[in-house]
Amino acid sequence: MARCAARCVCPFGAELARYRAIPGGVDSDGRPVRKPGELIAAETILRLCDRFHCLPSQILAEDASILRLLEIEKLGTPPQTDPE
Repeated sequence: MARCAARCVCPFGAELARYRAIPGGVDSDGRPVRKPGELIAAETILRLCDRFHCLPSQILAEDASILRLLEIEKLGTPPQTDPE
């Protein structure tokens, strides 16, 4: 049996597959299917990389205060409406 590396998706692969199949839905056991924390973290890091044009290692080396700044920006920015 193949072993998983430290950063492998093995521990939460089933949870990711479930979320991909029915995001925000209800599983067959009646539990809500929520976005896995690992996916939230990956999306956040990759979004920051896109925004600041840098590698994940550079983002991870930064202080967490950048997340506070992003939350302030999000809370203080009016929602955008779709022009029709």
